[in-house]
Amino acid sequence: MSIDQSNSEVNRWIRSNTQRFSLCGLQQNSLWCAGADTPMVLASAQKVYTLYAFIHAFKEDFDILKAKVYIHELNKYYISGTDNGAHERSLAADGFRASDINKKIPIGRILVYMMRYSSNAAADFLTEKTISKLSSSIGNSEGLVVPPLISTQIIQSEKRGKGVWYKNTTKNLAEMVRLLDAELLQNGLSAVSYFPIISKQNGILRGKKGNAPGHRAGAVVFIQKNHPPIYGAYSFHVPKDDGLSERIEAKLINMITNGPK
Repeated sequence: MSIDQSNSEVNRWIRSNTQRFSLCGLQQNSLWCAGADTPMVLASAQKVYTLYAFIHAFKEDFDILKAKVYIHELNKYYISGTDNGAHERSLAADGFRASDINKKIPIGRILVYMMRYSSNAAADFLTEKTISKLSSSIGNSEGLVVPPLISTQIIQSEKRGKGVWYKNTTKNLAEMVRLLDAELLQNGLSAVSYFPIISKQNGILRGKKGNAPGHRAGAVVFIQKNHPPIYGAYSFHVPKDDGLSERIEAKLINMITNGPK
């Protein structure tokens, strides 16, 4: 894993802040990491765990994706002003508004709301659905990670300040992306097809990005023709300069997708 010298400001930050970021990349038996065993704030990247746990819990009951729920059930998990409009945008994509409380949405679309639009309300709805299923299931749920509700984390952060956000290691998150890629949906696609496309340059880069106060994080999969997929995750404490944060994030993703050079 090398650091490109072309962006000196970003490189200075990376070299001077080795305790403030973490990344991990996986490709077959190769592993390249920096601080990947240190638990970090994952922000909306925790939704990767929610997706995997939901798919695992309902593996024998994929008809659940066709089941419909009222919009008012989704609204219960929404805290206004906390997701940059993701709740409203996701509903609008299907021609709905939050005020359409008596209209119904397929649960399969709520998965899309969570991953593609980053709706916190969708994530919390699916989390509770998953916990309910697992608690009533005889099947083995050992090793499954179901993160706490995002709405609970937001409320606690307002009361207590720092230290309430869900944490895990980037090594664990990268491995979770690899496990998701092995989960095939009813349409034959891998579960990582729920990840939004970030880039199509030199291959298909999909990922789930997120941010919480003072933190940015993400999980990615990079697919190139005739090459094994690269799975990865990153997290870092953001500097005050927002523009620099975006460039640091791009650099960390680049350090993952470039492989163990």
